[in-house]
Amino acid sequence: QKQAELALRESEARFRDFAEYSSDWLWETDAEGRFSFTTNRFYEVARVAPSDLIGKSREALFRELYQPCDSDLGVGWDRHFAAIERQESYRDLEINFVRADGAHRVFHSSGKPVYDELGIFLSTAE
Repeated sequence: QKQAELALRESEARFRDFAEYSSDWLWETDAEGRFSFTTNRFYEVARVAPSDLIGKSREALFRELYQPCDSDLGVGWDRHFAAIERQESYRDLEINFVRADGAHRVFHSSGKPVYDELGIFLSTAE
């Protein structure tokens, strides 16, 4: 059992290393849709520290800090939030937003719901 626990800790550490050095922003939410993990890449894109995300819902945070771009009219946001609400996989949804400093940003988001062996929703990994 100790060997299995050690192997699991090593695997988790390796995953976090891959995530931190990825050029993409990776995150995970819990069953209630609150951020439970995110990489530092989010700060580079959105100017919000990862530690400020943990425990907050994506929708509340985005609506508080950003505005949809005029060209998007919130369509990308709405599709993104709807897919998360329905606990569905989504791929390459384009989301346009304006940061508080006025900078226009576009990112593409893909996510996959995670279920346990009984089919109970646990989280969304992106």
